[in-house]
Amino acid sequence: MERYETLRVLHPIYSNNAPVFVLAGQLLKDNVEDVCLLQLKFQNVDTKAIKAISIFAKTYDAFGNLLDVGEYSYLDFKDGRDSIFGNDKVIELRNNQTRDIEFRIRQIVLYNDQVLDVSDAKWETLPAQTPLTYKITDPKLMEQYRLENGPKTNFVVKEFGDYWYCTCGAVNHIKELNCHSCRKNKAELEATYDLDALAERLERRLYEEERVKQNQAKARKRVLIWAGSALAAALCVFLLVTQLILPYKQYRQALAHITEGNYETAYTELKELGSFFDSEKYMDNFRFLPTHIEDEYNDIQMDMKYDSAGRLVEEKSAFVLDDGKTVNYKTVYSYKEGKLVSSVTETENKVFNASYSEDGKTVECEAYNKADIQDGEVDPEKKENYTYTLTFDEFHNVTSVELTGDYEETHNYAYEYLDKELEISSSENSGDKYYYFYTDGQLDRIRDEYDDNILLTNKLFYTAGIEPYVGWWYRNPWYLFVENRV
Repeated sequence: MERYETLRVLHPIYSNNAPVFVLAGQLLKDNVEDVCLLQLKFQNVDTKAIKAISIFAKTYDAFGNLLDVGEYSYLDFKDGRDSIFGNDKVIELRNNQTRDIEFRIRQIVLYNDQVLDVSDAKWETLPAQTPLTYKITDPKLMEQYRLENGPKTNFVVKEFGDYWYCTCGAVNHIKELNCHSCRKNKAELEATYDLDALAERLERRLYEEERVKQNQAKARKRVLIWAGSALAAALCVFLLVTQLILPYKQYRQALAHITEGNYETAYTELKELGSFFDSEKYMDNFRFLPTHIEDEYNDIQMDMKYDSAGRLVEEKSAFVLDDGKTVNYKTVYSYKEGKLVSSVTETENKVFNASYSEDGKTVECEAYNKADIQDGEVDPEKKENYTYTLTFDEFHNVTSVELTGDYEETHNYAYEYLDKELEISSSENSGDKYYYFYTDGQLDRIRDEYDDNILLTNKLFYTAGIEPYVGWWYRNPWYLFVENRV
């Protein structure tokens, strides 16, 4: 059993009357000390530094009965605007029977000792930032947008309450006309979302670039005619520098960046080189792995953690069932000699222990209710057992999954790959079809008819050691059938 157990996940909130956002929070149980803990993650959105926060909290038991009312303090901060703090601290609650909590920020002490009373502040759900790719889907238009507004333009400008998100990700007050971080003007940024106008500017730029190229070509031709053999020799030197010496220097720099762990820089440099020397061999080892996924259509949120080799080591998820109940689960993966050997998944009520075969084609799963654990053991008759049997094609793509065990019938799922597109059909005659698109190793779109409802955050890894069947999001879409894991 893990030491810390998550009892409840708290959603991000903000208030127009308080200079902090609560970005995240969770109610934990320390199974070693037998105490309940509260952990909150704050962001300072004020121009002044914050050094202390007090909160007023009510705690409840598993049946909704009030246990305790008290005040707790976060002390000794030195955090200025945009800083994120508090997530490295926990507050020990007074009753170890706590299973739910309501809290309200009562006072905030700024670094000049000014005390803000925000006990009457109205708190609302903090909206997520919208990736810019949801508004500008054409890569060429995105390139034009970033040429005009800078490379750190990743989000759509969004207003909420008395605040607005900048395209660079910074939080600004509504009265600030320019972003306090990147200094971009809010109105000008919003005006650039006119895709027709953006397309016109792109067309003019490409036209001017093409005209410049043509003029340069004509100039080079005249120079070659006029300069003769001397200029031809100079041209040979130029080609030697631009086509061999400089690319080779960039190639060596890219390999050095890989060694140093600067994968974003190395990826960009190698991609610019194209097929120079053996750069494509190194490009094959880059992987875009998702770290956060929000599927609004299916009410699913997932967070993933990886080790330095890009192997999935932890997966946390929350999704809503048909009856409206929210299910939270956490899976921890274990490896031996680079291969996945087992995983443990825990929900609020159940535990799933999975063992993976050497070739990754068979997964044996044992499930039981936490309530059935007596003295650290579970009656074998109260355990459920399942077997997943997978088949792969020559490219390690899953082609079928058979699920057998404590079911009335066997479940079969078939997968067909059409170029970069993957189609999945279930055996229950539901008519559901799922579509997947892969671009540069990055999952581009899921469920074709509902792709606007899915937000994806990726992290770049460099490794050749990612097993094809490790990580449900990379080459392993059969994990999407979550109803068999709850």
